[in-house]
Amino acid sequence: MAVTSDPSGQFLYVANRDGSSISAFTIDPMTGSATLISNLSTSNGPWALAVHPSGQYLFAAAGQIALYGIASDGSLSPITQQAPSPPIFVTLDPTGTFVYAANFYPGGILGYKFDAQSGSLTAVPGSPFSAGSNPESVIVHPSGKFAYVANGNGQSVSVFAIDPASGTLVPQGDVPVQQIPTFLAFDRSGSYLYVTNNFSNTISGFAVDQSTGNLTPLIGSPFTAVGGNGPACISVDPTNQYMYVANQGTNTVGVLAIDAAGGLSLKYSVPTGTLPLSMVLVK
Repeated sequence: MAVTSDPSGQFLYVANRDGSSISAFTIDPMTGSATLISNLSTSNGPWALAVHPSGQYLFAAAGQIALYGIASDGSLSPITQQAPSPPIFVTLDPTGTFVYAANFYPGGILGYKFDAQSGSLTAVPGSPFSAGSNPESVIVHPSGKFAYVANGNGQSVSVFAIDPASGTLVPQGDVPVQQIPTFLAFDRSGSYLYVTNNFSNTISGFAVDQSTGNLTPLIGSPFTAVGGNGPACISVDPTNQYMYVANQGTNTVGVLAIDAAGGLSLKYSVPTGTLPLSMVLVK
């Protein structure tokens, strides 16, 4: 269901939702091939994963927010579990101080302050925070100042300012997108935000105001040429020139060029296995 890597690019982690486990792999730096280290059972099927910037912790949205320690060999060990309702997505701010999770049902965004010394999670003031209908995912801007939520059945993205001291989310309004927005990603500079519209087979693109966090639609958005149907996940390459789109409806990855104004154009697509839902670029 989800895949992520540690900051060093040495280890890969895969959430096996149907198998209720998390698989850990080492990554060969020359070939990119992955070798299984371990397969750790979880109490519930994990939907999403996020690695702490220190590379020492893995967070999983698995019926709760589950926290695991990452050993020097990449293997995982359980630390704690916490959440009042089952999240389906989890992310961190760039410093690793705050953790946010999306609850598809009953809705809302959970916020926690994370103590990296003790491994404890403490709810931030005001959590959970109201968003649109059935949040699918949440992302924090590289500046750490803003958070954005894809509202799956709300056809919108909710914008929040983040209180730097407490981690509290302050609503800034919603912007419309198309049907079933599922995944959010920034370009490498944080200048542009992109949203997959799973049922509309499009990607919405926005310019991000670096002072307020407000979103302005890009010229040509929503972009219709994504290399397939059912865009589920997107990732931007380190050079900021290309975007990769996992299209679950057609089992393809679309390769899109990113122009200087943030616009997208399809270069080509390649076939994948069944139902590509997640991807990660490892340097």
